[in-house]
Amino acid sequence: MFGFGGRFDIDPVGILPAAKEGFDRMSRFGSGMFLLRFWLFGTAVTVSLGLLAGAGATAQPAPQLPLGEEARLALIDYCVIEGSRMASQYANITSGCRCTVAKIMPQMNEDEMRRVVQWRKPVAAIKSRWDAAVEECR
Repeated sequence: MFGFGGRFDIDPVGILPAAKEGFDRMSRFGSGMFLLRFWLFGTAVTVSLGLLAGAGATAQPAPQLPLGEEARLALIDYCVIEGSRMASQYANITSGCRCTVAKIMPQMNEDEMRRVVQWRKPVAAIKSRWDAAVEECR
């Protein structure tokens, strides 16, 4: 009703021009208090729903790998890290490490595998076999 200009711009109630402009602005965009309340309510609902949804959620445990696979991965990690300190050719390091680990894994018992997984490197019990396998695979 307001703001079209001409004959449609009637002031039936007798509102002053400044008040009319404020009324137009409030009717188009809402009052600041309404927006504040709307935002606070929306935030409260979002937080509440998030808390309710998260209340039943529990952290899933990490998937447990078989002992032999964990030991194999630990030895490969160790071999690549040690090899990268000495050489610069990544392809040679990885192929040598795969060969070394493939040779030593069948020779390891369960106790040695547990210790390798714990320490993340070849333990004293397999160190001589590890060194021999490294030399074979170079």
